[in-house]
Order: sequence, then structure tokens, then C-alpha cells
Amino acid sequence: MKKTQPPLSPHLQVYRLPLTAWLSITHRMTGVFLVIGTIAFTVALILLANYPSVWEIIKQQANSSLAWVILVALCFSFWQHWLHGLRHLVWDTGSGFDLRYARLLDGLEILMAVLLTAAVLLVHTFSV
Repeated sequence: MKKTQPPLSPHLQVYRLPLTAWLSITHRMTGVFLVIGTIAFTVALILLANYPSVWEIIKQQANSSLAWVILVALCFSFWQHWLHGLRHLVWDTGSGFDLRYARLLDGLEILMAVLLTAAVLLVHTFSV
């Protein structure tokens, strides 16, 4: 008698995650990215405080395209992480679990993160 294997559980290659799940994953990733950015900023401040000659190196690196991309990513990460945290506060009240409301919050979270990032970039661009 041939033994049959039980069916495999659905996994990410078969199952399509809803946007809320992707935002939850992104929330965790942006939190890690923000911690790394904060540590890098703190190290730069410590280096500046102890070695003033480092200022020229930091100034050169800060004007690079890579630094600009990293700062925009940090700004977007901040807003997405903050907005998803607000969503968790709404969930803590026991509301926001309705499917239509959750989808509305998904879209609002992404839209507001993009708009707030753009607003920060515009303020920065016109204030320089």
C-alpha cells in the first residue's frame, strides 16, 4: 500500500497576503531601519564632538546622491511607522477591524506617508 503525503499548508508562493499584512511587515522593517538610522546619526554626532576634522568628510558624504536617497527613505520610514502606530492605537480601542474600514486605513496610511514625505521634502527644498 502506497503512503500518501498530507497536503502542504499554503505558503507565500501560493497565498497572497492582504495589504494590511504587508503594511504590518513594512512597519517592522521601517522600525529596524529607523533604529539603524538613529544609531548612525548618534555615531556621527559622537565623531563630530570628538574629532572636529570629521566635519568635512560628513559634509562631503551628506551631499551625495546616496545620502539623499537614504534621508528620503528615513523620512518615509518615519511617517509610515508613525501612521501605522496610530492605526494600532485605533485598533487598541477595539475599532477598525471591519474589512472596509481596514482597507480604507490601508490606503490612507500609504497616501499620508507619501504626502507627508513630499511635504517635508518641499519644506526642506524651499528653506535652503
